[in-house]
Amino acid sequence: MNHHAERESDKSMHRSSLHFGGFRVGCFVWELWLLKECGFLSTHSVVSLVSFCMSIMRRFVLKFARKDAKKPRGLRKRSDPQKKLFARSMRRSPTKSEAILWSQLRQRKCMGYRFHRQAVILGWIVDFWCPELRLVIEVDGSSHKGRHKEDARRDSVMVNAGISIIRISASFVESQPDTAMRKIRRGISLIANR
Repeated sequence: MNHHAERESDKSMHRSSLHFGGFRVGCFVWELWLLKECGFLSTHSVVSLVSFCMSIMRRFVLKFARKDAKKPRGLRKRSDPQKKLFARSMRRSPTKSEAILWSQLRQRKCMGYRFHRQAVILGWIVDFWCPELRLVIEVDGSSHKGRHKEDARRDSVMVNAGISIIRISASFVESQPDTAMRKIRRGISLIANR
């Protein structure tokens, strides 16, 4: 076989094989079939080896399809730049109750979980967001008065997206910060143990 013919057969083998993470799966299956035909492997062995390799490949694909668990798909997608700017301004001037809670939640102080404050999730600005638990903590203060229907609709959309929500009143946080944090920790432990 001349050099040109070898390159053509390599190209056809290359086209017929499935590339997966740098491996040529088609070649591997072809080699298994040859080993079976030569009598080195039984049909059962070939089938079990192929199914084992496919399960490993499936895990590999799923792992890299979900490589960033901190940003679940669709939750922190590109949002309105105006909302991001507004969220940033809210981070710069927090309410008293948000400042109290943030001092307890920041730097993984609360049970080792990382929280973001004033994050844009599903198009809404939430007070605190934990991506690991898919948890929103909302402090209901003066900005939530008269917005019960909007808050209920927002909560239902978030719950349908698999997000848990803990709501706590601002006056409760300001008057009893330790009790408020115990309530939040209890909610986090329930969510984490699901």
